[in-house]
Amino acid sequence: MPLSKAEKTILLAVWERISPYIEEFGAQALTRMFRCFPETKIYFHEKNIDPGSSYVRNQGGKIVTAIGTAVQNADNIQEALADLCCLHAYRIRVDPVNFQVSQHCYQT
Repeated sequence: MPLSKAEKTILLAVWERISPYIEEFGAQALTRMFRCFPETKIYFHEKNIDPGSSYVRNQGGKIVTAIGTAVQNADNIQEALADLCCLHAYRIRVDPVNFQVSQHCYQT
């Protein structure tokens, strides 16, 4: 179900408040993911994933930035995140169980 104009306005307003903290929130989210789902560490086996490491901060920032892209393209999230989807599905080879592959990836 598509978002109403009022819902999009609220979503963008919330994003505006979050956006200055992209790297910090992303690092916290990744650190929590590694703690709660240790099996995800396999995708980062050659990286320093210690809490607060520069890699975790940078990668977390990328993740939250992608969320921002989705927020700013709420009417067509699949299209907005298609490149990221394909990167994970085909180059990084993340198990599709852990990363939902959209139909758009199969069409490119």
